[in-house]
Amino acid sequence: MDASYIEDYIELTRKALDEHDPDKFIDLLMQRKVFLECMMKENDLIDVDEAQNYLLQETDIIERLEEERKKLLKEMDALSQSKKAVKKYSPKFPFPPMPVFFNKKG
Repeated sequence: MDASYIEDYIELTRKALDEHDPDKFIDLLMQRKVFLECMMKENDLIDVDEAQNYLLQETDIIERLEEERKKLLKEMDALSQSKKAVKKYSPKFPFPPMPVFFNKKG
């Protein structure tokens, strides 16, 4: 197997795990697909220690993806709750149709 595919795959994995921006994190993970497909075509055996390291990295990636999923679900829930609150407001005459927020300056 061409070692450069493995090295590129590992490098992208490290960059993804070090990335703090979720969009860049996902983009780096998607870039690994090309190298993974080449590695699967070659189908060579790897050392047990290397396989364990790869497995640990993939476990870290799965944990990070799970954290991002939970964060996204919380944001979606908060947005949903705020939209429900606006829908529940029913104006009664002579009050305005939507709540009015006053400026603190007076």
